[in-house]
Amino acid sequence: MANKYDANMIKMSRKKSEFPGGWLMSEELLPGCDMNIMFSWIKTKPKPNPMHLAMEAHSYPEIIFTLGMDPHNPEYLGGEIEGYMGRDRQFTTCTTALWIPEGVEHGKVSWKSFEKPHMQLAIKFNGDFREKKGVKPRITPTKPGDCEKNVVSKPLREIQPPIKITGRTNPTMTYMSNKLVPGCNTYLEYMWVWEMPKPASIEGSHSHDYNEIVLNIGSDPENPADLGAEIEAYLGGERQVTDRTSAVFIPKGVKHGPIKWLQHTRPHIQMSIMLGTGNLEEAMPGGHKAK
Repeated sequence: MANKYDANMIKMSRKKSEFPGGWLMSEELLPGCDMNIMFSWIKTKPKPNPMHLAMEAHSYPEIIFTLGMDPHNPEYLGGEIEGYMGRDRQFTTCTTALWIPEGVEHGKVSWKSFEKPHMQLAIKFNGDFREKKGVKPRITPTKPGDCEKNVVSKPLREIQPPIKITGRTNPTMTYMSNKLVPGCNTYLEYMWVWEMPKPASIEGSHSHDYNEIVLNIGSDPENPADLGAEIEAYLGGERQVTDRTSAVFIPKGVKHGPIKWLQHTRPHIQMSIMLGTGNLEEAMPGGHKAK
């Protein structure tokens, strides 16, 4: 018999695909989530390049998060990317998150150099990557320099576990918050787990006053569904286990935890996205503390 929260964990299919990534959250995958999260591996210099010639705008905000995939040097991207937000040129050379407000045009994306595979996450605050039927985004006028404040290329290191844990990033890396981008009302932080954590479990359970999405993402560009680990976690008292790249939607008020690594074979990412708050005190994962 299915448990109440089984549908809240979305596991990437192991079926081979020509697309180097996949969807981890959408209205189709989880009705009512009103979020759309897609990731793609950049395994070589894209073709065609520029990848996106046009400028586009949406009726909802979006985060474009481009991540380097070296667990011991996570700010190293492995490429140089040119793009535009509003009237500002963005030249990305390290792990970087872009906050794109509703109505702000963005695009003209091209890779100027490529050294090593890296990943790009598109986090849309809308259940579908397309506009809702009948909705036409209203373009927000911008002046040169207006969008510079929406670029985060240096993370905050402000969350750490209450006990010493080896084998993972500590403190974690925060790439979106109200401190970094005032008014975004989103808190995004992540860590690498490069070996079996010691201890392998974080005990206790907790809940938030905000919806949360937790992503577990593998680091093999040739097999993006493989997480490189087996993780056990609890949502609303129900046991969930994954060994695949996956996402978990945690509704506000629902207790979650503890979490335990059962196996580890390859470095992977664990990312938390808190929706509706960008403040550290409100977004603080249970059992963790400010640095």
